[in-house]
Amino acid sequence: GLHIRERDWLRQIGDACGREFDHPTVARVGGTVRITLTERPLYAAQVATAQLQCTGEKLCGDAVETFSDAGHLHVVLSDGMGSGGRARVDSSFACAMLIRLLQAGVGVEAAISVINTSLVCKSSDESFATLEICAVDLYSGKIDLYKAGSANTYIKCGNRFVTIGCKIGVKDEPVYDRRTFTIGSRDMIVMTSDGAELNEKWLYREMDKQPDLKEFSKEVANTARFYAGDEKSDDISVIAMRLSR
Repeated sequence: GLHIRERDWLRQIGDACGREFDHPTVARVGGTVRITLTERPLYAAQVATAQLQCTGEKLCGDAVETFSDAGHLHVVLSDGMGSGGRARVDSSFACAMLIRLLQAGVGVEAAISVINTSLVCKSSDESFATLEICAVDLYSGKIDLYKAGSANTYIKCGNRFVTIGCKIGVKDEPVYDRRTFTIGSRDMIVMTSDGAELNEKWLYREMDKQPDLKEFSKEVANTARFYAGDEKSDDISVIAMRLSR
């Protein structure tokens, strides 16, 4: 029979199609062999998270979730009202439900509406959690940033630095801000909860150094805690993301 090395075959198919492909999946059903090829994304995403709980609390009231599928990455940050265990319940509920809805194929806008209704109905007490969803297309670097009451997001794109804020949230109506932009290799996004009040000039200098993301996220969270002090202590979450080829 005819034999060909997978690497050579992938290269020939890629040259013919003008695309790069990941390793194929092979399924055999009876006498039929089905080979499925998926285009390799242009970018890979690095994500690192650091969280600090409010002084005197055992749990951080913020929740973070990620979900990736078919060349798309979703990073979700939710900040529950208040701090500690009660805030954690609301933020975890919002994050987990959003991820499940996305995995089921529900659009982000519809998912925010569902979560808003669920938070209002799940308890007779007031329940509230902010949401921020960063949806990344790893084939193109296109970003859809949805902010429902969330704190500042910081973006480094080339030599430009941008801060995106939001004043509306998931409460009485399922309203949100949506921003769309494109970033490339070595560009960074930093998502924060409202406990992390940062000096933008300092942050942008640190982002420009192309730091190790794990150490960077810890440094940003600890710096925010230091300048806030115990009197203004709140839950702090920092998510740092960078694209690379």
